[in-house]
Amino acid sequence: MAIPWFLVAAFAMPAAGRQQLVASRRQGTGSWSKVAASAGAGAAGAQTDASRPTVEAASAPLAPVVIVPGYHSNQLEARLDKPGTVNSRCRRKAGWFRLWLNTKDLFTTRCYSEYIKLAYDEKRDVLCNNAGVETRVPDFGGTGALDLDPGVPLGALDSYLKLVSKLVDVGLKRNVTLRGAPADFRFAPSSPQGAQYINKLKGLIEETAQATGKRVSLISHSLGGLQTLYLLSKQTQEWKDQFIEKWISLSGSWGGVAWTWRLFASGESLGLPVDPLLLREEQRSYETSFWMLPVPRWFGDQVILSTPKRNYTTQDYDAFFNDIGYSAGKKLLRRVEALTGAAEAPGVNVVCMYSLGLDTPASFTYGKDGFDMQPITKNSDGDGMVTASSLGLCDRWETAQLSSHSAKVIRFSKVSHARMLEDDNVLKAVMNELGLPFSSAIGSPLQPFRPMPTNYSDAVLGFDGGLTPLRAGEGHNSGLRAEVEPTGVAMSLGDSAA
Repeated sequence: MAIPWFLVAAFAMPAAGRQQLVASRRQGTGSWSKVAASAGAGAAGAQTDASRPTVEAASAPLAPVVIVPGYHSNQLEARLDKPGTVNSRCRRKAGWFRLWLNTKDLFTTRCYSEYIKLAYDEKRDVLCNNAGVETRVPDFGGTGALDLDPGVPLGALDSYLKLVSKLVDVGLKRNVTLRGAPADFRFAPSSPQGAQYINKLKGLIEETAQATGKRVSLISHSLGGLQTLYLLSKQTQEWKDQFIEKWISLSGSWGGVAWTWRLFASGESLGLPVDPLLLREEQRSYETSFWMLPVPRWFGDQVILSTPKRNYTTQDYDAFFNDIGYSAGKKLLRRVEALTGAAEAPGVNVVCMYSLGLDTPASFTYGKDGFDMQPITKNSDGDGMVTASSLGLCDRWETAQLSSHSAKVIRFSKVSHARMLEDDNVLKAVMNELGLPFSSAIGSPLQPFRPMPTNYSDAVLGFDGGLTPLRAGEGHNSGLRAEVEPTGVAMSLGDSAA
């Protein structure tokens, strides 16, 4: 997922500017406006999808682009009819609302985790929503759902804003030549829900190519790279040659992400102001968390986690899951092991972009207090999220590709994992690969920023947008409230994506 560093500054924006900006976005005016997520009534069922934008029957002058986002990088909506709750503050019944991301709910973390975590029936090997929870992904085919919380000023939670704006500025048209493929980021293709996403992504590519008469260029980020690689691995060469012009991958975690060990052991805050332990059970339940674990083929005997009793490598997953008290993890890991672990060349023209030169979590040491305390982290080279050894696996594609398809690697220096979606040098390279002009200019905010507050709570208390239900054609107005869990820990906001 991607949480921009300027989130806190956005909350410090003058009130008049916030109101003007939010009003302009709801009216769909100005260069900073977004496509509102279509909420619709939705069909009943445990897993449904919101209405999808219809492709206009018109030929576009520019080749189309489909964006495949990463982990936690698009909205997810929910409807509740629960038999009970874990907390009196949690809702038992609710119509469709934005579950991820509603910034207000981050301060009632136990409720949010109860709604979003998956239930695993180990005997039947089935993953599904918790009892009484339905979920759906809004705006499939559009780019509106890439803005995690439209109520937050200046698109501060839309890491794709700058990329989308640049593509629109040069002539791509939303829902025609510029498409988005938001996913239920909890499921991998090894489950029916994840397999359905891959089929929908394939259908979106075909539909867009047929409607425009041009092959599609794919832009993926982080986990979106694994989704794209899996999709391409399941298609015939004839299909790839017919529908894919080029694939541009940003920050692909081909061999896995070392910090997922910390996620399973003691939770991962992902740069958000919450106690990681409050998210641990939820994060363990995601199938994609297992998909992002370091692959034994590439990490070998490297020690990733240590305790006073033993060291763990990728050869020790069974022992690790037993020792953290999550034995079901052994079976869940085996569901995803064969998806993309080989990191084979995709068989299309591909440009792999990643950055090095930043301290990146590589191994974790826990003390005598066990896994309910956060570890000492040792860093290595990488992009701040994914280590160099995993990012660089696509280097092999330069020699492994068929002669009819090109493979290029473009490396950057000291651009963080999330900033790869916002850095001018990276975006210039992306636009160049698409054959499009690049301008460093992007719309102006309606009000200048005040200096970033030194106290996070000062910024949070200055913005309180309340909670309203979703209606068809509207976004979800929400803000942050000072309703912090008693055991919550205010973490610093930084770049976080996967």
